Amino acid sequence: MRHPASGRPAALPPVRPARSVRALPVTCLIYAPRENYTTEVRQKWQAILMQAFNGTSSEFNVHLSESALARIMITVRTTPGTFPTYDVRALEARLAAAARRWTTI
Repeated sequence: MRHPASGRPAALPPVRPARSVRALPVTCLIYAPRENYTTEVRQKWQAILMQAFNGTSSEFNVHLSESALARIMITVRTTPGTFPTYDVRALEARLAAAARRWTTI
């Protein structure tokens, strides 16, 4: 293949792996009351998200400020070649239940 203006060989685009074989990161942003946020709750959330997205690893970033809410960003690296389907509402309910300090009878 030649460049139309110069007649020199055209540069070929870089070869990239197919989308189905790359691990896609999933980033979840969770806002929670600052007084309810604990390391234990964050670890539960990470476990839930790792399971939901068939993750291989995860990382997190917590932002605490004068605001009444803590901002927690959890990034899950998915298994290459797979990306499971998920129900947003069910996932939100599981995350909320994990943060509760009490249960109903």
